[in-house]
Amino acid sequence: MNVPATVLNFGHELSFQAKEQLSLKFGQCNEIMITFAIDRRRPVIQEVSRIVETSVPQSILAGTQPFVVALPSLSIGVSTLLAYLHGRIGYFPKVLDLMRDKQLGVFLINDIIDLEYERSRARRKRSKTNGRRSCERNSQED
Repeated sequence: MNVPATVLNFGHELSFQAKEQLSLKFGQCNEIMITFAIDRRRPVIQEVSRIVETSVPQSILAGTQPFVVALPSLSIGVSTLLAYLHGRIGYFPKVLDLMRDKQLGVFLINDIIDLEYERSRARRKRSKTNGRRSCERNSQED
């Protein structure tokens, strides 16, 4: 059974074809367009916080409504947005991987990446190593 989902779109509006793809996957899919305009003279985290807190429905921030994220194009905005959403909802969201279809001239859904799943998978790999992080200093090297 398909579970309805909301797309938090911080980028460009999805094409008709991409919306059709999401409808096949989720059944009903609601796109919320969120203007991701950051004043670069202000701290990025303050700007991202303002955008999320004023634009994202409380049911999503409370973790009671399924959603996927269409990411903005500003790289520092993407990383800060993902960190902020993780802090608010307690896990990393699913994100859309959009790819341009040259024949149609529009962006289509290439994949939906479950960032929380990928994080967990990567952590399992870390636990199989010697447990030492690459950024840790060896006390004998001092």
